[in-house]
Amino acid sequence: MLGAFNETYGMGRMSGDPGIFIATPVHRDGFLVGAVIAKVSVNRLRHWVTRAGTFVTDNNGVIVKAHESRFENQVLPDSPVLRMSRAQRLDAYRRGDFRTLPITNIARTGCARMK
Repeated sequence: MLGAFNETYGMGRMSGDPGIFIATPVHRDGFLVGAVIAKVSVNRLRHWVTRAGTFVTDNNGVIVKAHESRFENQVLPDSPVLRMSRAQRLDAYRRGDFRTLPITNIARTGCARMK
């Protein structure tokens, strides 16, 4: 945590269920005495993706929730997760391989479309 508030996507070590993990340090008299950690189930975030074509990624470019569930656990092109070692991906996501979401440019405006 490096002594700061942190939030990250990950898989529960015991449950294996995906979630957003939120952690913050607890200090007393200037000393770190512990941490408070909470997990928000990804299923509780369904309201973020109510429109067709919408999705949410984590900091590593992994799609953690999508309007169409077939896009979940795919990654955006050139995502940081693709530069992680297999061991790091297994530790964070409980999976070593990810499909890259095929995205094509449909206009000069820079709009993109998922295939």
